[in-house]
Amino acid sequence: MGAVINPDLRIEYIDALGHTAVWVPTLNPAQEFLWALYVECLNVVEGIVSDNPLIVLHGGDVCHGHKHPDGLIVSNRDWQIEMALSIIEPWFDRFGDRLSTFRIALGTEAHNWGEGSLEVILLQRLKDRHPDHDIRAILHGRGEVDGLVVDYAHHGPGPGIREWTDGNQLRYYMRSLIIGDQRRGVEPPGLILRGHFHDFTWETDHYVHDGSVKTSHAFITPSWCGMNFYATRATKSQVNQDFGLILFKVADGEVVQTWPLVTFIDLRTQETWL
Repeated sequence: MGAVINPDLRIEYIDALGHTAVWVPTLNPAQEFLWALYVECLNVVEGIVSDNPLIVLHGGDVCHGHKHPDGLIVSNRDWQIEMALSIIEPWFDRFGDRLSTFRIALGTEAHNWGEGSLEVILLQRLKDRHPDHDIRAILHGRGEVDGLVVDYAHHGPGPGIREWTDGNQLRYYMRSLIIGDQRRGVEPPGLILRGHFHDFTWETDHYVHDGSVKTSHAFITPSWCGMNFYATRATKSQVNQDFGLILFKVADGEVVQTWPLVTFIDLRTQETWL
């Protein structure tokens, strides 16, 4: 019950007595916090972007799915899609034609009914609503923005298993990807984006390519969903969680500015016993 949800969402359905009814979400404190943070991030992005074109890369897992039912707000597949649409639509409403490209990285089967089903259906509905926008769902994407190569996917490395090794896994992963592309004769990405672990991590690598020094940035992006019992066990009682998004300004083949719009929350319950 800790996922971001749009309080303005309305879903019409037929109830058990055959009457037309409307379902309205009731937000708990965690959801109220996340929605307020989401709107705040949208406001900041809108202020920074101004009249410039915007590309949105969604990290995937747009729905909860059905494998882990604990904390499900709704179990109905179509309602989950409508909930996800209500979170995504503000980007189209606010930015209109400035939103030149929208991509969703296909996420985890536990959250998408297998083979990216929910994300594919959601993308088709988005395309029907916004036929003039460039909208796609990608398993592992590689795009170019003003000369900058961006490599993005949902699955990737974790940040590390100890505080003093934080970033190691991402750094080695990035370095391996860069060397692999160089060996294949492919331009290495200047920006690498991964999700899944949702533990905000930022690593940078400098290397020589085609006779000049290049810089690549790699990120594990934050989350928009809180912990449930399964996630707490899987992360061995992770102490903190990060929420938010990352905004980049790209020019002349480089990331020239980065805005990590990230909020850090301590998940432990604080008590004073004496």
